[in-house]
Formats: sequence, structure tokens, C-alpha cells
Amino acid sequence: SPLVNRYAWFAAYEAASMPGNALNRETWSQLTSFSCPNNSWTAGYGDASWQIQTNAECVAAAEADASCATPLVLNIGWDACYCATDACDAPVATSYMTTYRYAGDGQGLAPLGERYENFSWESPCQPSRAPTLSPTLSPTLSPTLSP
Repeated sequence: SPLVNRYAWFAAYEAASMPGNALNRETWSQLTSFSCPNNSWTAGYGDASWQIQTNAECVAAAEADASCATPLVLNIGWDACYCATDACDAPVATSYMTTYRYAGDGQGLAPLGERYENFSWESPCQPSRAPTLSPTLSPTLSPTLSP
């Protein structure tokens, strides 16, 4: 059904490049223009061999860093990945960071996922009961070749 295909696409697409954060299920909450006051530099973005290129690599680096609090709270901006060293209960306004807070896999569906989960659709086209050999039972014109 088109519903299944559409829902599968939304489930596979990762929003904001955060691992597991699909358009229909949010495992990371996002707070733009805020940062945690107690951060630890985790990694830098770039092309050098020691740098990371994706937010998924930022998550992996933070998970490997013992100074990062759990559940993870990441601050990403200015070509750097930082992790909060505490729960980051009072983020501060910044113009250059986005804070991602891990919410977990059991958060349920995002509003978009709820819409598609409860979406009903009736097909305007019903297939014929028996297959036919041609589009019509009696063609009106014979096929011809153009010169």
C-alpha cells in the first residue's frame, strides 16, 4: 500500500542527521541557539584525519568520553561537538550552538508519525478480479506501423 511505503520512508530518514532521529520518531530533542554551561570538547568537524564529519560520529565520540553525562546532551556548532558534563538543566542562549538531548527510543511517535499512523486511505482504483490479456477485451483499432 502507498501508506506503508510512505511510512517506511519517514521511518528511514534521519532528521538533522542525528542517529535514530527519524521524522516519525524523535529520539533526540533539539534546541536551537542554546548551549549547556558545563561542556567538554569532544571532537571537531573537518577533513583532517583526527576530525569527525557527521553528527553520528559526534555521538560516538561522546559515548566514548567518560566526562560526558548520561543520557547524552550534545552541543554542536562552530565546527565542534561538545558534550554536557551534567544534566544541563538550565541551557543558556547562544547564537552559534544547537543542543541535542537524547530522549531515548521509547518516546513514542512524533506528531508527524502520529498523523501517518492514523492516516486512512481508500484506493480509487480497484484491481480487476481476473487478469486479462489486453487492456480492453475487444480493441477497436489494430496496431499499425508508421512509415
